[in-house]
Amino acid sequence: VRVVLMGQDGVGKSEATYRHHLATDQGYVSLDVMDTAGLNTREKLDFCLAFGEIYIVLYSIIDKTSFYEASGIARFICEHKHIDSSSLVLLGTKQDLEHLRDVPEPEARSIADELNCSFYEISISEGFEDTLGMFHVVMR
Repeated sequence: VRVVLMGQDGVGKSEATYRHHLATDQGYVSLDVMDTAGLNTREKLDFCLAFGEIYIVLYSIIDKTSFYEASGIARFICEHKHIDSSSLVLLGTKQDLEHLRDVPEPEARSIADELNCSFYEISISEGFEDTLGMFHVVMR
């Protein structure tokens, strides 16, 4: 399964980038995860749309600008590729920095509902378990 991570620089994409075999209810699934390296130009977005099967759009819960960019990317994906709701995830990172939160969770969840996509918030810095759990849910 080809997974594309998209979002502004500094939101935690590189920390989440890996190649992995994931055990699911249907057996093992090979994940090929691509990080867009923050280059969210039209050319890069078009390439990612062609490459990906699952799109995870990340933003930092402590950076409203990253949320606005992520929302725009998610809208672009919805407008330019016919995908079902399980193929697009709006993912808030840096949940461990709740005391610095700049993006209210209800606001982010509202955008995810509007786009009919999955929504999660995780802390990548506190371990891989949150990331792995999110991938398990997405792969069902």
